[in-house]
Amino acid sequence: MVSALVRTGDPVGVQVYARTCAYCHDHGVGPAITHRGLDPAVVRLMVRHGGLAMPAFRPTEISDAELAAVSAMLEQSK
Repeated sequence: MVSALVRTGDPVGVQVYARTCAYCHDHGVGPAITHRGLDPAVVRLMVRHGGLAMPAFRPTEISDAELAAVSAMLEQSK
């Protein structure tokens, strides 16, 4: 999935996704989140507060700017 995002996504968003999200979301641990046009507000909420199996990520782990970039990239990846 990361290789497809490289062609279309913002480099910062792609880098954050590859570093932080792809391990789970590209290998069936978590649901696929690329190519779904996710609402950035939902992405930010899930990243900051976590989900069932997903941990929350603090701003020291994913900065607000990085979160904005990955959220925008996921929205545009539909």
